Parts: sequence; C-alpha cells; structure tokens
Amino acid sequence: YSMELKEEDDEFIIWNEEEYINATYKNLGYHIHPDLFKIHSQFVMDSAFEKHKTRQEKETFDSDEDDSYKGSEEAKRVHLKLFDGSLEDVNTKLATTARNVKKRGRRSGKYSKEISADNNLLARSKSTSAMKATQAMRLPGAATVSSIVSIDNLSLETLSTMSPWFECEGEKGRVVEMRDESGIRSYLVPPGSSFHVGDASQINDYSNLNGVSFDFIVMDPPWMNLSVKRKKMYSMSDDILGAIDIPSIMDPEGVLAMWVTNSPRVHNMVEKQIKAWGLTRIGVWFWLKTTTSGRPSTSFVASSSGKQPYEAVILCVRREMKQKLAEEKKLPRKNLIIASIPMCVHSRKPSIIEIYRQMVSAAVIDRPLEIFARSLYPGCTSIGYEPLLLQNSEFFQKL
Repeated sequence: YSMELKEEDDEFIIWNEEEYINATYKNLGYHIHPDLFKIHSQFVMDSAFEKHKTRQEKETFDSDEDDSYKGSEEAKRVHLKLFDGSLEDVNTKLATTARNVKKRGRRSGKYSKEISADNNLLARSKSTSAMKATQAMRLPGAATVSSIVSIDNLSLETLSTMSPWFECEGEKGRVVEMRDESGIRSYLVPPGSSFHVGDASQINDYSNLNGVSFDFIVMDPPWMNLSVKRKKMYSMSDDILGAIDIPSIMDPEGVLAMWVTNSPRVHNMVEKQIKAWGLTRIGVWFWLKTTTSGRPSTSFVASSSGKQPYEAVILCVRREMKQKLAEEKKLPRKNLIIASIPMCVHSRKPSIIEIYRQMVSAAVIDRPLEIFARSLYPGCTSIGYEPLLLQNSEFFQKL
C-alpha cells in the first residue's frame, strides 16, 4: 500500500486511514464499513449540535471563517516539555496548520465541500452496534504461555485454558470464527500478524523465550483520562509501563512510538519512563483529526472536557544510538502533523507503522509490535486484553 505523501518540507500530510484498511483486507473480500468514517461535523453534544446547525449550514465552501479557529489565541498555552520544550503554543500552531490542511485537502479532492450536518449520526450508530457485538476475551484463570500456535486453534476454550500466541501465516489473512453463548462471531485477521490476549508485561517472556526482538514498537497506553469512562482493565498507577522491559525487547536501532494525551501529569510520567528505559526523544508527531470536509473534529478552544482535535505520538530511540542513526540518516523528521478523518471508534489511531515506513525512507520495519493493542496490523505482533476488538466482522462489509 502506498500513499502519495508530499515533499519533505511540508509540515503536514493528509492520510487516508479508510483506504489503508481497505487495501489490507481487499484479498479477504472485505472493506471497513464506510459509515464509520462519515465524520461530517464536529463532535458535540446533541443539544449543542442543534443550536449550531443553522449557522454551520450557512458556511460557504471557500470561506475561511471557522468556529474552530476563533479563540485559539486565548486557548490554554501548552508549554509542554515533551512537545519539544518550546514555548510555542501547540494549539495555535495546529490551528494555523489546520487552515492549510483544509485548503489543500479540498483542492486535491481529499476533502469534500458537502457538509451534511447530522452530528455524525451514521458513524456513531454503526460504531455502537459493532461494539455491542464484541466478545470479552480477557478470561481470568488462563495460564499464560509463550508458545506460538496457528490461528486455527483460536477458540474461547483455548483462550480460557492457556492463552498462547496466535499466528496467521500466509499472504492473504484469514476470517476466523469464535463461538460463545450468543452464537458465532467472525474476526478478520491480517496476513503475517500474531497476537496474544493478556497483560502487556507478558511480552517480556515471549521475547526472551522465543529469541525475538522488535524494530518498531507502538504503544497506546490507556491513560486514565477522565473524559473516557474506560473499563478499569488497566490502571496506569500500577506501574504497568515500568513492568514492560523495553530495553530487552527492542532492537538496538529500534524505535518506540508512544501515544500520549495532553495532560501534564501524563507528560511527567512519560518523561520519567523514557529516561528509565534509557531512551531519548527524537521527535513528536501530531495527529490532527478532521471531518470529511477538512475541519478539525472538535474545537481548539479548551472545552469543559478539555478534548482537543489532536493527539501526539512521541518517537524515541536508545540514547546511545541517536548519533549513529542521525549519521546514517535513519532518524525521522522531528515534527509532522498527520491530518486524517478518524474512525468513529474510541482510541483507534492512524496506522503509525505504515506512516513511519513511508515518511522515513531509510527505515526498515520487519518486526513491529503493538502493546495495549485493540486491533491487528499486517506482519505485526500485538498484545493486550482486547487485540481482536476492532477485528470483529461487524466493523466491516463484504465486497
């Protein structure tokens, strides 16, 4: 899969996650359900949406006036060390870029001018129904093993007795079925992927016993964000990050990409942990979430929930390798804004492994790993309590 990403001097790219997912599952005869990407308007409460609807419908296609940018100057100044230590206001920088994203995206046809003011009803409704069809796979009492078995052995029985590592060989991927008391559920498994249902720290034994290390590690820790009433499967205070032995599971020249929230508390935690692992930060990339017409998905003005239309991913390498990687031109660009329409499912991030591959031409990613995974990627090892969550066929449509 290859996207037309612009010249090196651009500060942003427009990434089409829907297209990437569809390319991944085409050989299996599926594509992602198109409703999940129908993010036509900014996310707001239904009552607030009705109030703003009339005003939004009056917008002319070429107009640059946009609620999202008003007040971005007054928005909280985020002088965050992790976001490059500069005093530059992240909000203002991203709001300025967002204007250019919208202009270029509409010009190139990546964004449409139609604004169907529906408060993303189709997307939200499909997301809700698909989530209802998911199965709980975190089964207490399962003995954890580091053995690798074929995806053919996948069943709730296997998961509840020994929870091994499942592997999907072949170039096409597989559709596998699992039976529970409510019937049979189908899951799409991409080619070359392997996964384990269990605690993130179990990657240590797997790596050690199988003699495997990873060259690109993605981590999206479930930060206890107040705006997300997430099941308390993990609590970051239990030092789950510290229990993951990054120095022993990561290749000498490996890269760690860690998604972080905008909370200063989280930033302190991340900074300490990066140091404890002997890593150093080499860049910060921002994911700017947009609607189908190129607007930011929420306002930049700090709302009561503090929800911003962007998230950041911090890129790190071993401290002692930074100089060597720089000399070999293997380091990524320090800053990049990835604009894309989000899938209407909590916590589904753009495919950073594929984006990194395309943006860093010297990067060779042969053994990627995702920790705290909620979906699977081709050729990638995934671990977490819900690695099959978004692989349920309810999220897809047959071609």
